Amino acid sequence: MDDWRTVDPDKQDLLSGYQYPLIGIEQIGPEPAARLASPTPPVSRALGVLYRNANPAEISRDSKPEFIIANRGSTPASLDAIDLFYWFNDDDDQSFVFHCDWAEIGCANVIGEFQSSPSGSRYLRIHFQSGLEPLAPGQDTGEIKIRFNRADWSEFRQADDYSFSPATEYRDWEQVALAVNGQIVWGSEPGLSSTDFPSDTVTPVPVTPIRTAPAITPTLEETQAREEISSVPTLPTTTPTSQTHYPYSPPGPVWEMWAVTALAVFAAFATGFLIAAIWLGRKKR
Repeated sequence: MDDWRTVDPDKQDLLSGYQYPLIGIEQIGPEPAARLASPTPPVSRALGVLYRNANPAEISRDSKPEFIIANRGSTPASLDAIDLFYWFNDDDDQSFVFHCDWAEIGCANVIGEFQSSPSGSRYLRIHFQSGLEPLAPGQDTGEIKIRFNRADWSEFRQADDYSFSPATEYRDWEQVALAVNGQIVWGSEPGLSSTDFPSDTVTPVPVTPIRTAPAITPTLEETQAREEISSVPTLPTTTPTSQTHYPYSPPGPVWEMWAVTALAVFAAFATGFLIAAIWLGRKKR
């Protein structure tokens, strides 16, 4: 009721079909059989899709959209009944391969199929294995990282795909569509109605999860060595400045050097001659 404390019996009766026993909580009184009749309780339409792109290149060999499906309503959402549609443009004769790189709910639970609508639009349909826990109100699936490529790994243009966006941060994206039991509850499509989507007419494409190498814990000696290396100061890098280069000045002509040498030799001979003359004059005396 308006006081947020009292239960409105009329509203409770209308919502009784959405209620189910909470795991680990003791129920008061017997659970009505009508509440357990359907294995997939009705789903609120308050679902949303967050999107980002791990490969925003206009032309690429693979497309890497990433998604988070969020339940923003007040009732649980069964993943068994949810389909996610990503539209792209390419030649009809090209075959594509789907991969799940990583998913918080497990790549083994993510299935991708390539289909074409009656209007000729091609799309990737993503749905989930049965048996997963319902998506509770206020929760989301966590990241679902997928990619797809041509079978021959040739390049294709993804920038003109209807569902493509170069956004690298998660945001609400309504150019993908989310359907519950075949009815669009989120997003838009390129001129299609919700009745254009087949349910299970195509054999699921096997999922190829990406295996990551096991984490290696460094030894104590390796950790100490890394700390010693990281503690060594690094010299700042300097940008060379422009220098003024003056023209090369060669030494004087070679003949000038010979003249100086000759003058020195002549002076030496003159001095020796003078000394010899003085010595001879004294000897005659």
